[in-house]
Amino acid sequence: MSKTVSTVWLEHAALIVRQHILDAGYQVQTCLETTRAMEYVLRAHGLRFEPQPVGAWACCPQWWADMSSGVPQDQCRGFSFGVGDPMPGEEPLPLVAAGRAWDGHLILRSPNADVLIDPSADQLGSPERNMPVMGPFVARPQNPIAWMTGQRAFFPNSTTGVVLAYRATSDQTWRGTPAWTGMPKRLRAVADEALRRTWAIEAPK
Repeated sequence: MSKTVSTVWLEHAALIVRQHILDAGYQVQTCLETTRAMEYVLRAHGLRFEPQPVGAWACCPQWWADMSSGVPQDQCRGFSFGVGDPMPGEEPLPLVAAGRAWDGHLILRSPNADVLIDPSADQLGSPERNMPVMGPFVARPQNPIAWMTGQRAFFPNSTTGVVLAYRATSDQTWRGTPAWTGMPKRLRAVADEALRRTWAIEAPK
């Protein structure tokens, strides 16, 4: 990053961006637009973050407890959900661009990968299956180098028990989607309004 920034500020800014995206009528499954708007806002604050395609995965507490104790994945109780990389230990699914759709997940990372921001992490949740994922997610991998070379980073939530996991991938087909080939006027307007609101919160530090 071009300057240090607190996790709390990043979470607050990501929440503002995500809320503006949803309020503007975008669907929940809009990681491309949300991440693009978040990158735009951070850049305006002098913060450098880079888009990173990932396999993203979430599981409920029961599923995670079973898997952690050695239960085969197909026998774990509870529920898990993934995009691009559905189960720990499996090869990632193909990530493809098809018009506006993209079978993957896009987040932001700092240049040295010591901070990850998933401004649309809520799309991984399933409250009705005891797997709430509340809003954006900001985390610091214990081993950024290992994470960037394909190792999954796991992040348990001490409050909900839900575990999120991310694995960096090399797929770049997201670059051909409308949100990233240019910035559509509608998305730019949403990002500008979110940016205006972020200036009202405490400056990043």
